[in-house]
Amino acid sequence: MKDEKIFHSFVDGTSDLIQSIKQDGTVEYVNPTWLKTLQYNEEELANVKLRDFVFPGYLRRAEEAMSRVLRGASISNYVSTFVSKEGNPIQVEGRLFPIYKGKKIIAAAGIFRNINEQNRILDELRHEQARVEFLLDLMTHDLTNINQEIISTIEVALYSKNLPTNLENLFRDSLTEVERGSNLISNVKKLLRITKRAPQTFLCDLSESLLAAKESVDFAFPNKVMILKTNIEPGQYDVIADEYLIEVFKSLLHNTMKFDTRARVQVEVEVESMPHTPFLKIQVKDHGPGIVDIEKSAIFEQLTHRRDSARGLGLGLTLAKHVLENYGGYIRVEDRVEGKPEKGANFILLLRCSTENNEINNGGNQ
Repeated sequence: MKDEKIFHSFVDGTSDLIQSIKQDGTVEYVNPTWLKTLQYNEEELANVKLRDFVFPGYLRRAEEAMSRVLRGASISNYVSTFVSKEGNPIQVEGRLFPIYKGKKIIAAAGIFRNINEQNRILDELRHEQARVEFLLDLMTHDLTNINQEIISTIEVALYSKNLPTNLENLFRDSLTEVERGSNLISNVKKLLRITKRAPQTFLCDLSESLLAAKESVDFAFPNKVMILKTNIEPGQYDVIADEYLIEVFKSLLHNTMKFDTRARVQVEVEVESMPHTPFLKIQVKDHGPGIVDIEKSAIFEQLTHRRDSARGLGLGLTLAKHVLENYGGYIRVEDRVEGKPEKGANFILLLRCSTENNEINNGGNQ
């Protein structure tokens, strides 16, 4: 008797809609939440059938589900739309299961959750996302064109043979800042593309991606020389990535060249396989000003943290983090020399490699 009281207290107090429908489609039982949501009273239930509260477009599917349950099936993740007595649609999801009396099935029970509010919020979020994406596309397109015009104008001015030195330096500084803005816009567009689609990964030659990134960064810094030391050989490692892997290395190498004030910039890239895992550990070490501990996590979260750190305010490292996470990778930063951030940074990446790489580098060829 005590257990029965507890059960009825639970059924009467739950926010779920609970119902029991007999084989002829009439209502055997509903809980108070069902009555309140569908705007019926208990006296009206005797005349209510399945077809009265299931939205017409879902009725055939509901009747088929009822038929299956009355033959002994249970149905999980069932989604339908009910309609209240006043004609208001109510979207629900839940489960259906048979009710037995002895060995005989006498009714089909259902426990449902009202998802009207959830779906309304999701619809609003989708609408806002589409609006933001449209505005971002519009803004990045127009700003890209404006910046390109400014860059072209400055470059034409720099070709003048009679340009005073102070003006030349001013133009070159302006060109650097405009190009920085262009890179930021480009990274925003890439982030938008990455977050809008599932990654289509394939095998990428790690050495090829690194060297392609180096070539691009070398071009951006004609007055500096990058001294790259690495233990990666062409064709040695195939990693599971996509076309944005080059952007990851470009971001890391670009930051190294930008913030290391020396004309000859040293970078070491070391790779090792991690035994008994499908991952490669890649360390990108620089000799620049380093990153203090308080900044080490924030530099990857420029979308939520805005800090005037040694690494600036661009989205390069945020992009790198999103790219790697998009296909199961990882990135963090440590000191190149532990406990001495002023000696430079060590960016540690984890990337999945192909099975063949793992077997070769873990002794599979012995």
